[in-house]
Amino acid sequence: MNKMNYIGWIACGIFAIASGIFWMGCEETLSGTQVEIPYREEIVVQGYLTADGEADTLSIMRTLPPLEKWSSSAARITDASAVVISDGVEYPMKHIGSGKYVAEELRVAIGKSYQLRVDWKNLSVTATATIPREPEIIRVYIDTVKNGCDYYFDEDERQQTDALNFMVEYLPHGISLNNARFEMSYRFDTLQYRDGSYGYYFYDIDSSGTTNKAVLYNICLYEEDFRQKIDTLFVYMTEYEEAYTAYFNTRYSGDDDLFFGSPGQQPVWNVKGDGFGWFFGRSIGADTLVVE
Repeated sequence: MNKMNYIGWIACGIFAIASGIFWMGCEETLSGTQVEIPYREEIVVQGYLTADGEADTLSIMRTLPPLEKWSSSAARITDASAVVISDGVEYPMKHIGSGKYVAEELRVAIGKSYQLRVDWKNLSVTATATIPREPEIIRVYIDTVKNGCDYYFDEDERQQTDALNFMVEYLPHGISLNNARFEMSYRFDTLQYRDGSYGYYFYDIDSSGTTNKAVLYNICLYEEDFRQKIDTLFVYMTEYEEAYTAYFNTRYSGDDDLFFGSPGQQPVWNVKGDGFGWFFGRSIGADTLVVE
């Protein structure tokens, strides 16, 4: 299996809402009224640790006062003290700009747990990430389905054509047998009329150690063979630790009652202490199919 760099991931914009949730402590008075809005400055963390590579960048921000217009530059924390701890060894995280931190000396290994500690002003947060095994891509192949597509020349004339199903056979390895989150994506290198096509699939792993297969993409063969217009299919699979599933399934919680939502209505964060956010372990498998 060819190991490739992972490209593009779905960004989660939790920092855009960070200025409006978990208000308590200090108060700010609404201009022209006697209404006091509670506010407490807290640390907001977002980051992954990915297996078999250097540590990913970690974003560290703060909540903003409720009457202050949201600004990512104002929310960034550039002077935090952050470390990742592995086997009793502390790996300092260096600020590299825009509130992003990285532990340059850390190498992330499958099966290990890592502790994060962030200190800023008189605030402190902690989190733990455990790295799952990477999913195994057994093979990527093309399955031709005879008369697998209906093609309409007009409203009255229909023909059947063959279809190409781009398939992947894979084996997930959840850190536990239940509730690990599995994510799969693909990208075509060249595909006329569909250049840059890609897709995502999301699964909860009910049991690891079971071989599965899935249709990544389907192409109907009309008057010409689209096979000739494809160079390479790239397949990426990401497996997350078990704790990620609880966050993923609640990540939009509290949106309807953002400002005054109770803690039970908020996403399930795994960052604890004087703040909130997420810090998860993941592993990525990759493979390619050269179309001939």
